[in-house]
Amino acid sequence: MNRPLARTALAALTLLLAAFPAAAQQAARQAAPPIARASAAVTSSGAPARLLRAAPAAAGVKVDGRLDEPAWATAPAATDFVQQQPDDGRPASERTEARVLFDGEAIYVGMRMYDAHPDSILAQLTRRDQGSTSDGARVFIDSYNDKRTAFVFGLNPKGVKDDFLRYDDGGGIDSGWDAVWEGEARVDSLGWTAEFRIPLSQLRFNAGSVNSGAHWGVNFRRYIARRGEVAFWSPISANANAFVSLFGELEGLQGLKQAHRLEVLPFVTSRLDRVPTAERNAFLDRTNYATSVGADVKAGLPGGLTLSATINPDFGQVEVDPAVVNLSAFETFFPEQRPFFVEGADIFQFGGLNTFNDYGFTQFFYSRRIGRQPQGAVRDPAAVEESAPDATTILGAAKVSGKLGGWSLGLMDALTNRETARFRTDLGADGRYPVEPLSNYFVGRVRRDFGKGATVVGAMLSGVGRDLEGNEFDPYLRNRAFVGGIDGSHSWGNREWTLSGFFAGSRVSGSDAAIARTQRSAAHYFTRPDADYLEYDATRGSLEGHNAGASISHSGSWDMSATYKEVSPGFETNDIGFMNRADYRAFSTFLGRRLNKPTASFRSRSMYVYHNAAWNYGGDMIFNSLGLGANGQLKNFWFVGLNGGISGARFDDRASFGGPVLRRPGSWNLGIDVSTDDRKALSLSGGGSYSQGGGSFSRSVYAGVNYRPTSSVRLNVGPSLTVARDAIQFITTEDDPAATETFGTRYVFATDDHTELAMSTRLDWTFTPTLSLQLYAQPFISANDFGSYRSLARPRSYRFDPFARADNDDFTFLSLRGNAVLRWEYRPGSTLFFVWQQNRAGATDSGDFSFGDNTRGVFDRASRNVLLIKATYWLNR
Repeated sequence: MNRPLARTALAALTLLLAAFPAAAQQAARQAAPPIARASAAVTSSGAPARLLRAAPAAAGVKVDGRLDEPAWATAPAATDFVQQQPDDGRPASERTEARVLFDGEAIYVGMRMYDAHPDSILAQLTRRDQGSTSDGARVFIDSYNDKRTAFVFGLNPKGVKDDFLRYDDGGGIDSGWDAVWEGEARVDSLGWTAEFRIPLSQLRFNAGSVNSGAHWGVNFRRYIARRGEVAFWSPISANANAFVSLFGELEGLQGLKQAHRLEVLPFVTSRLDRVPTAERNAFLDRTNYATSVGADVKAGLPGGLTLSATINPDFGQVEVDPAVVNLSAFETFFPEQRPFFVEGADIFQFGGLNTFNDYGFTQFFYSRRIGRQPQGAVRDPAAVEESAPDATTILGAAKVSGKLGGWSLGLMDALTNRETARFRTDLGADGRYPVEPLSNYFVGRVRRDFGKGATVVGAMLSGVGRDLEGNEFDPYLRNRAFVGGIDGSHSWGNREWTLSGFFAGSRVSGSDAAIARTQRSAAHYFTRPDADYLEYDATRGSLEGHNAGASISHSGSWDMSATYKEVSPGFETNDIGFMNRADYRAFSTFLGRRLNKPTASFRSRSMYVYHNAAWNYGGDMIFNSLGLGANGQLKNFWFVGLNGGISGARFDDRASFGGPVLRRPGSWNLGIDVSTDDRKALSLSGGGSYSQGGGSFSRSVYAGVNYRPTSSVRLNVGPSLTVARDAIQFITTEDDPAATETFGTRYVFATDDHTELAMSTRLDWTFTPTLSLQLYAQPFISANDFGSYRSLARPRSYRFDPFARADNDDFTFLSLRGNAVLRWEYRPGSTLFFVWQQNRAGATDSGDFSFGDNTRGVFDRASRNVLLIKATYWLNR
């Protein structure tokens, strides 16, 4: 229906039904009890908390977005919303009312967003949980009443839902949390309405404390897209270093019953795999079929805990990882996307410091280790053909999470299968070779809140156990790995100041060969010949170390932090966590200024300066940088950001892949980012960066085109181009007794003239809030031309000797990865997926970049196609 016709129809409907719905809405507006009153409690800022009373839904509520049931007129209204953006602290530009009802099964929230210009309301039809430029309404519920955790439910004017979890007083967001709830929205002559039905089974609370008079924390948020206006019922300043603790209070919920929660989500997956000729072998046919079944289970436990389990999970509907070329010594980090591991991941986070700037990265629990690609390979010298699994089968995983009073608890355990690769010998005999052992992964996390969440202390323990049957895995896999630690934080001064810290220790054990391999790995490099402070021991059966950090920070209109971190050379967490390197001590500082009051030119702006310095345990400065930047949103909703920095000369103890330290000259960098008004049907973004130093340079540009031809279709195209030269790309080592300065070894480097072109493309077509099609494709070209071969002349220098190398190291990697996902939520909680995945990849032995030839080469590659159908069915008791 077009917009003029819609307006005509709406006007006629309003006249025909004026005797009931419009009158009921007007009565609700005029006859409601007082909107809110002060509570005896105070928020973390010291201001009195707003108080709202929930009313019984005596006659029942139909969730249709109309708010015309008589019960709504009996519920007090929360009004007087206050802006957070653009004019922090001023009253909202439009009136908003929010009311809460409840019965024995659910909480109901009705929000009326008055708008003087209803025809200017912006709304897009998108898939659930997908951000868009739309007006929006959200309700935040702190049912734990811990002042730190909020369950969030949102609707836009087209009825698109989003939900997520905010934790650590709003400092963290768990976007993977999905609840089963109902919501509808309507646009009318007064503005628009949003109606929520949130089953008690989807919230976590203690019924005993609620029925004894305890309140829940609650807040409401409205977003007016055309103005970029964010307003809350219980005010939250843009400069606040708190969120959940600033909520108002919801009273009157007596009589709630603890929900008995048991949810079962069985699923069946059917997969068809079409393999190109070049990849076929004795074990892979042209067409391969597979069917699997599994289930996810959620069960409510006493006191607000939840048990979640998965059996034989399949994650074929998850978007593929982008292609990369990694010539460094370090592993590439990819974020977790699998729903079972994403949901509730916040409870297992450990060691996070409250800081604006720090050096180094450690993720103590990296769930992508579970179900990873097998780490072994066929080692039979007679093998001529082989086929190994792409991933390790997860036999089952379970986690318990939630809160018991002031205690937060998280326990997870997962079991992965023993995997074997099939192979055929040159004599035609078939065999199997183990490539991944039966493995168990465990992580436990506990935290305790004090002082209404202002103080938190916690502990973590993780472990990996592998059944290394036989000795096939002894040379490279550890049989046991443990990490344990404590952390905590304390906030004061209206939570503007925070002191945080952690300490963790690790121990890994295994065969002498496995621990020797650990010492030689890029994370440790115990074998560096010039590192007299490291002791490589090829006979030791274990390795121990620690990781610690502390930070003091201030958040507000002025942001500042000072942070210290250290990781001992023997610390190791890569069995269940992620880290690229150990062996450093670092000190980092940050000072920033936020200006959130609008001016004649800007809606908001900020500027900052920071410094990082790091040393290895031998005292070598391995990092020394100073950076600054400024950004702001203009009155026309454009965004502009500028940044730059300098790095002093430093020692690089990883450039030679376990060889001597070399000295890198200083460098400098500049960057700019610009984006246009994303409220428009066509919006653009782009930017670039340039860095230079020591004969190396990098020039990068990117662009983004976001086009919405209709409210239900969105196309995003994001090309990026990098042209760079690395003056000292490590190539290889060669023994040479004459190289006495470098300990009898030539450490060979080359220049790498590198050109990388990628273009990520996404098309989202949403037919209804429950039916959508998503397309993703990423063509990728990486050309690498190596030259000027040379070997390190002397440790701790940037001097090199010419080196003759006969091999051709040049290459160009070509890839096209993509998938299409048709998603239909055919009933609440139950979904049907149709998935198509395609992968084209290959390499040439030329490093010359040619746009035309390389682009044709991408599409000339044979493709591997996977078709998948996955169906889930939600059962709830």
